[in-house]
Amino acid sequence: MGDGQRLRRESFKSAKPIRMPAPFVPPSRPWSDGEWLILQEGCRARVMEDKWYSYVESNRLYIHRSWTGMGMFECQFEPRDGAWIITEAVVESDPEVFKNKRPWDSDFLEFVIAGVLLKRGRSLA
Repeated sequence: MGDGQRLRRESFKSAKPIRMPAPFVPPSRPWSDGEWLILQEGCRARVMEDKWYSYVESNRLYIHRSWTGMGMFECQFEPRDGAWIITEAVVESDPEVFKNKRPWDSDFLEFVIAGVLLKRGRSLA
């Protein structure tokens, strides 16, 4: 983004909510104010290989699959001790939506946030 225009749910016509939310232990990693600002702008898939898009509403990060629009993760962020932490995380558990055998876990969520959303967001600033 980089232009002050934050992406919202209505920015994505294909956005579908998580059908069967399953809570899991979120990553314990603290996120800086700068990282949180980037995440709040949202992330749009720009090329076919991009697999994720995201947006934030009320300190809750929503992460969707770009091709289907299916909601896959939701994470509640809260400020704590000069950083932002994830206090709650849920993942899609419907086997019709998620057919992969690899279980979702906090390491994978951290990879999607740090390795995909933040890197793509930084390139737009």
